Amino acid sequence: MNQGRLRKLKSDLVFDGNRLYEGAVLLLTEDGTIVGLLPAEGNDNVAGEVEDPETDGEHVEYYPGLMTPGFINAHCHLELSHMRGLLPRGTGLVDFILQLQHGRHIPAEDVISAMQEAEAEMLSEGIVAVGDIANSAVSVPVKQKSRLLYHTFFELFGLDPAKADSVLPGGIALQESALAMGASSVVPHAPYSVSEKLFRLIGEQLSLLSIHNQESAHEDSFFLDGTGEFLRLYQEFGIDISFYQPSGHRALTTWMPWLGGSRNRKMLLVHNTYTTAADVEEALRMGEMWWCLCPGANLYIEGRLPDVPMFLEKELDIVLGTDSLASNDCLSILEEMKILSRHFPQIGLEQLLQWATLNAARFFGWDHLGSFEKGKRPGVNLITGVTAGRLGEDVRVRSLVPAGAGPERI
Repeated sequence: MNQGRLRKLKSDLVFDGNRLYEGAVLLLTEDGTIVGLLPAEGNDNVAGEVEDPETDGEHVEYYPGLMTPGFINAHCHLELSHMRGLLPRGTGLVDFILQLQHGRHIPAEDVISAMQEAEAEMLSEGIVAVGDIANSAVSVPVKQKSRLLYHTFFELFGLDPAKADSVLPGGIALQESALAMGASSVVPHAPYSVSEKLFRLIGEQLSLLSIHNQESAHEDSFFLDGTGEFLRLYQEFGIDISFYQPSGHRALTTWMPWLGGSRNRKMLLVHNTYTTAADVEEALRMGEMWWCLCPGANLYIEGRLPDVPMFLEKELDIVLGTDSLASNDCLSILEEMKILSRHFPQIGLEQLLQWATLNAARFFGWDHLGSFEKGKRPGVNLITGVTAGRLGEDVRVRSLVPAGAGPERI
């Protein structure tokens, strides 16, 4: 590693991925590789350099605020970026899906332009990597040239078990056509849109898994007794579900065993708006579960947030996502943290920052991101406006140092 001249960055607070330090100094090379983090307390040399920046020829760059590793957006729908502001709020998930389909058929060049703008927005919000949902290959050329690191989840749909054998090859073909843009997985969309047979076929693919989980109360109704708003959804789409038999159990309890070998893989459960403590216990028995919160989208669609205090009590592995610009006002992980801080003041600042950085890096296996550990290139964000350890409405973020490319981009 060619270090070149070392940079020294100091801030009032520094979050290293695990904990906050007051007045620490971050050492890194010109290409953003972390050399070390020097806590100010008890380090006379560092304190002297900060008081006299030209000591030993090394200038200390002081940035008022809070420095943190680059943020990771664990759940996004880049393909829907052209739909910003088009769908009304508070309609509930079923009507949201119905209206969403009417806006998806526009020229590819317009979709690509909107995706490029969305990427620029994420970069300006200190995001360095994204777990992105895709239903086609339209995002491939954007991601190939991107400064963001992606893991793409190619979502499969197919409630009719008779069609499962033909659905999976299409997803695998999409995945193979997109190798140049980074890592990817073939995953189920949601329990109400994937048959048991297709779940089992997807479960045979050895990769990271992601699924939209319990985003609507009607998801559980559909599995418990075959009632609820999803019946209207299928009718509107002209989908014949005469073959369907409800399991008599809640959604998560029903579909999770269908994935079989998921015990040996990480699984990301997204939204969890109506997830109960009993659901969590069942999921934890099935393997390594991670829980993605997208509070901005939850409020936009359902006007409701997950039972976050229960998630805290159970000490779950939590990450943060933005969902799409069809279901959110912006693509900002800082805004998601602000929503959670406002509604759940018991969540500490360190905890929120860990969800936004190190936890997501651990889930995706992005070992060079998420924390200020020696040798990593996680990017450096500066958050300003933090007051008394809280993320108020005036808090802002900007990138000080971009993240480095991981092994998937080298």
